[in-house]
Amino acid sequence: MLLDSRFAHLPDVVAEGRRVIANIERAANLFLVKNVYSLVLALVVLASGIAYPLAPIQLTMISTVTIGVPGFVLALAPNRRRYVPGFLGRVLRLAVPTGVVIGLAAFGGDLAIRSLDPAGGRVAGQTVATVVVLVASLWTLSLLARPLTGWKVALLAGMATTAAVILAVPVLATDVFLLDVTPQRLFVGAVVGAVAAALVELVGRISRPTAA
Repeated sequence: MLLDSRFAHLPDVVAEGRRVIANIERAANLFLVKNVYSLVLALVVLASGIAYPLAPIQLTMISTVTIGVPGFVLALAPNRRRYVPGFLGRVLRLAVPTGVVIGLAAFGGDLAIRSLDPAGGRVAGQTVATVVVLVASLWTLSLLARPLTGWKVALLAGMATTAAVILAVPVLATDVFLLDVTPQRLFVGAVVGAVAAALVELVGRISRPTAA
């Protein structure tokens, strides 16, 4: 933009810089949340001796729906937020407690369904944990996408619909993602996920991330 030595292009340069910095922060939050809840689950599993509540294929699906696709779209979005010092501190204040909440909620959902449906075994726990993480992670995505404009709402709706289709279609749920979906497991997962989403919202308000 500055190759023609025209200072009139400086506002465009500043706007592009703001977009890049703000969107990097948003993407960093998304990816760090996933790393934190994966670590929390690993530590809890080591301490409890219970099997890890998510299979690799389920983590791949969750990451694609809640991080990969939306993160790519949001990274290219316009963003006029001014640069604010303290990038690392803001990311850690939001992502670490959010990841801890989601990790503990997933483990709690696993334990809850094992108690309510002992015959379901490991697959029941994986199904509930997957629903919990999907609900809480989609809410985290909505938190980071604010303020919600039309295209952002459409993005969130598209990701939520994709997750719902995967859970609703037996060929996808059972044969591809190794889930065994029943009304009871969906209900338990949705309830625990809603509680986790409420806690994520609380974390977001306390950390007061700057709106994008």
